Amino acid sequence: RCPTCMHGVCNGSLIGNGQCVCDAGWRGPACEKCAPGFFGANCTLCRNCNNGICHETVSGNGSCSCLLGWTGTVCDSCSEGFYGPFCASCPECGTNGICRDGKAGNGTCQCEAGWGGPLCQNCLDGYFGSSCLLCPRCPMNHTCDDGLAGEGICVCLPGFSQPNCTNCRNGYFGFECEACPDCGQNGVCHDGSIGSGDCICDNGWGGENCQLANASQPWTGLTTWEVVGSVSGLLMLTIMVVVWVLLRRKFRNTCSRRPKIIAAQKVASVSAPFPSVDQSCSGSPSRQTPTPCLHRLIVSSLTTKASQVHRDKTDAIEDIFLSFRFGEAMDEARELRNALRARGLYAYICEIPPGKDIVEAIVKKLSSARLVVILGTQTYGCKGSVYFSTREELKFVIEEEKPIFLIKMCNRFQDEMTRFQLPDSMSFAWWTKGDPLPASVVDDLEERYLSLI
Repeated sequence: RCPTCMHGVCNGSLIGNGQCVCDAGWRGPACEKCAPGFFGANCTLCRNCNNGICHETVSGNGSCSCLLGWTGTVCDSCSEGFYGPFCASCPECGTNGICRDGKAGNGTCQCEAGWGGPLCQNCLDGYFGSSCLLCPRCPMNHTCDDGLAGEGICVCLPGFSQPNCTNCRNGYFGFECEACPDCGQNGVCHDGSIGSGDCICDNGWGGENCQLANASQPWTGLTTWEVVGSVSGLLMLTIMVVVWVLLRRKFRNTCSRRPKIIAAQKVASVSAPFPSVDQSCSGSPSRQTPTPCLHRLIVSSLTTKASQVHRDKTDAIEDIFLSFRFGEAMDEARELRNALRARGLYAYICEIPPGKDIVEAIVKKLSSARLVVILGTQTYGCKGSVYFSTREELKFVIEEEKPIFLIKMCNRFQDEMTRFQLPDSMSFAWWTKGDPLPASVVDDLEERYLSLI
């Protein structure tokens, strides 16, 4: 005999087994229970709980019980403090930040103002104390004593000395008081605010860091190639001197035979073209071009005139501003200044003694400069550790639209803004750092300067 099947029918045929065949969602000997995934008095199909479990069985309500980190009606969202597509647990951001949670969050800590670090446990630069308060504004060459243990007072930047932070500490040099190189046991650094940072070696020592013994070692003589190079150089120099003396004697003799030509230069008007000359120094007739004598007089006159322009226009006024990194190109800047001075041009290098207002002097010189010459070393334009550096100089020059003559001393500037303001497409002269100053650089610079007068 078949049992009573509450939600099904009995398999009671001749070939049946006498058991209940339950309706969908039901199970049990009498079809009295809900099958897995069904709930309630009618064994209704549960919804998809994604990252949770359905409250099933006859007594269940069909709601989803979510796994740790998940929430929502069907457990498809991250609980507070969990993040990402798998709702991972957030780090502990303490009392000074909150986690970027949720499925779209990345689990990093979003810190309150003044706080930083992976877990918002440290003060940002410029904030101090246990509450990470904002530091006061500090004067030039000073910085705030910041950080959790900081007191928020203004102290000297590294490299600068107390009490006024205007001088460099021992072992630091230049306008920005950069750290000196290691000169070892055989030399000392040329430090101080106007120091070059070079190692001054003891007697008998040399090299960039005074690491090479030289004068104390016995001289071993020149190598074969050094001898060949020296002899060849002397021979070439001798030939050049002989040729120059012969040419100079030839032109002097030619001009001395016809002194009347000299008078022609005195009579020539500046506004009139050169007069036609019908006689050469040798007395040959029908010559329609200036003679060698007159040519020399013309060249001499123009040279004298150019020199006069230099004196009139500059009058020893430093109207060429040399912009460079003190720690990288001080020697080259001085060499360039001396070369320009030999041509009657005057260039300015900032060599302000300690205690003076350096910024005021630089801005004043930049404002009055006709031409700004940039010695483009690798870190030119990088942000320095002081209030005013080559970054500020370049910004001022660009804003004031000052004429620039760029001398590149590296293949690529380190600073992105410098590469933008001084692009590769900009014309420049090349000077390899450490090499002697090329004469062509001085020629081009002089031509550029004269074009601005």
